Amino acid sequence: MKQLTYRVLLNPEPEGGYIAMVPTLPGCITYGKTIDEAIAMV
Repeated sequence: MKQLTYRVLLNPEPEGGYIAMVPTLPGCITYGKTIDEAIAMV
């Protein structure tokens, strides 16, 4: 199985938590309460 690596951008939200986005995959946006959770959700 081939493994791909993508850049993940994390933006803190004012009310808490983080938005995680993958710029090279349009529409790949998710939310996590912690950095680790946001990365796992991506």
